[in-house]
Amino acid sequence: MNLVIVESPAKAKTINKYLGDNYTVLASYGHIRDLPSKNGSVDPDQNFKMEWEVDSFSKKYLKEITDAAKDSSKIILATDPDREGEAIAWHVKEYLNEKKLLKANIQLEVKDSSIVVRSKTDDILSTNIETNEYPGFPTDLQAQWMMLMCLAKGNSTIKENIYYDRFTHIMELNRLGCNIKLEDSVAIVEGDRKLIGADVMSTDIRASAALIIAALCAEGTTKISRVYHIDRGYDKIEKKLTNIGAEIFRKK
Repeated sequence: MNLVIVESPAKAKTINKYLGDNYTVLASYGHIRDLPSKNGSVDPDQNFKMEWEVDSFSKKYLKEITDAAKDSSKIILATDPDREGEAIAWHVKEYLNEKKLLKANIQLEVKDSSIVVRSKTDDILSTNIETNEYPGFPTDLQAQWMMLMCLAKGNSTIKENIYYDRFTHIMELNRLGCNIKLEDSVAIVEGDRKLIGADVMSTDIRASAALIIAALCAEGTTKISRVYHIDRGYDKIEKKLTNIGAEIFRKK
C-alpha cells in the first residue's frame, strides 16, 4: 500500500478517487506543529536545535498518518508547490522520521545474479532494527548496519535477539569517531558522525567487515589488525575493494 499525504481533506477525497485501491490519501489539515512561546524552544547548546510542539488539533490526524505509514511500502508527500506546502511537507517528514516510520532511503534493485544499491550518504535516514531468524533482519549484517547508521541522519537503535553478546565491534567503531552506547542487548547509535582514521582490531568476521566499511568512510588512514578474522569470511577482500577504487592494502 502507498500512502499519499496532502494538506486538505477535500483534496484527499478527490485524489483518492483517481489513484485507486493501491493508495491511501490522508490530509495533514495544514500545519502540524509550531515552536511554543516559552523558554527552551531553542537550545543554544545543541547548535540552536528547535524543539517543535504538535498542536492539539493535529494530534488526531497525525495518528491516522502514522498508523497508515506503518503498513506503507511508499510514502509520498504531495503538499502544495509553494513555500507553505514545502514547510508542511518538511514537518511531516521530520515527524515521521522521529517516529522511525521512514525507511533508510536506500534503493535496491535485485537482478538474477546481482544487487544494485543506489543512495547518497546525505540522504540516508536512521532506522531502528532488531535481528531475528529468517525472514527477519540477519544477525550477520548487524555490525555492518550499525556502521551505516553512524552516518545516517538522526539516532537509531539496534536490538540483537540472536547472539546477545555480539557487540565487540562497538568499542572499535567508537575509536573511529562513532558514538554508540550499549544497554543490555540494545545498541543506541548516534548518526551523522564524522569518522577519523585510527588503529583498530578485528574481533570476528562480521565486525571486521564493519571496520573496513568504517575505514573507507573515515578521513585519514586506518590500520586494522588481526586480519585473519577477515580472511575467514572474505577472500582477498582488499583486491576486490581496490578494483572499485578503494585505497586498501595488506601489510605483513
